[in-house]
Amino acid sequence: MMIQCRTIYMAGSILFFSAAAVFPQFLQTPPDLEKLIAQLKQGDTKQKRNAAYQLSRLGPEAAPAVPALIGALKASRQDPQIWFHSITSIDRIGPAAEEAIPVLLRGLDNRSSQKWYRTARALGSIGPVALPDLIRILSDDNRRARAGSAKAIGWMGPEAGDAVAALIRILDDSEEPVRTESREALGRIGEPALSELKHSLWHRNNLVRIGTAYALGYMGRDANSSSPEMLNLLLTESDPEVRATVITALTRTGTEPVKWVALLLTELQTPDELVFNSVVNAFLKLCPPESVSVPSLTELIRSPDLSLSGRAAYILGRIGPSAIEVAPALLQAINRGPRLESSKVYRESLVRIGERAVPELLTEVDRKSLRSQEDLKWIVE
Repeated sequence: MMIQCRTIYMAGSILFFSAAAVFPQFLQTPPDLEKLIAQLKQGDTKQKRNAAYQLSRLGPEAAPAVPALIGALKASRQDPQIWFHSITSIDRIGPAAEEAIPVLLRGLDNRSSQKWYRTARALGSIGPVALPDLIRILSDDNRRARAGSAKAIGWMGPEAGDAVAALIRILDDSEEPVRTESREALGRIGEPALSELKHSLWHRNNLVRIGTAYALGYMGRDANSSSPEMLNLLLTESDPEVRATVITALTRTGTEPVKWVALLLTELQTPDELVFNSVVNAFLKLCPPESVSVPSLTELIRSPDLSLSGRAAYILGRIGPSAIEVAPALLQAINRGPRLESSKVYRESLVRIGERAVPELLTEVDRKSLRSQEDLKWIVE
């Protein structure tokens, strides 16, 4: 009986301490909110740091501390830790921290990237109530303020639909950071921005078209309905950067391969490296490659245009083992001139396809035409 009781006691102890390890919050006394507020206002540096940190762990429950947190942000000689925990507290309080909007808006032009980012995030967490001021700042003379405002709007996601038109207007901003933040914000807003973005694809300014395509790509499959407009744009667009951005966006929006493989094949002839790289990435993302990319690219391997044939071989090599069906065509291309520099891309493609190409290579070794030492050298390599 004694042994049984000890066993039960030990088991109970193990369960208790295991629970304590997994759920430590159950064993902690909730911090006294009023005490933390008082420490943040009047304590020494160490107490203020601890108070701000404890408040940051409370989330929305720390809402009564917003005035004290604002005071901590406005302190003339800010301790970095106090500032960081205070801004984090406001961020986690969310909409109930509306009172902090004015002081946060003044921080959008902060030269410290970390403070700039944290300030924008906090405004985004407060939500749409801050939108009127943020939309106004999108036209501010200060570029960091404009970029910060766009960043904050983006954090609001679909709730920031009212800012779409203003964000589109600054897609051609003179400052690249502002353009970047505005297009990412539009992408984060998502569906509420879709209709206006479809329209701005045809804007006369190429920067607006680039930003629009980027935003649609950022949305991913949620912007799938914009694929027809982007495909149509490619038929007439002459700006290389716009073309590259649209191609990248189409790979992300889930465009059906049958609708644009033919267009990608024509783009392989582009002299622009940016466009070519986007085409390569597009082919690599088409699935399944065995039935979508490989057959069409294999036909190009046989093209008399060595540049076009080489580009197709390069992509097939990047596809790797899934492109095994192209091995015979690659060997035929090599045999056009096995010692020519132009055949290097075909050999490298076979190497990337890997061990699945070995049987084809062994068959080639047995052929009479390749029994000389010179002809076998590239196969051994």
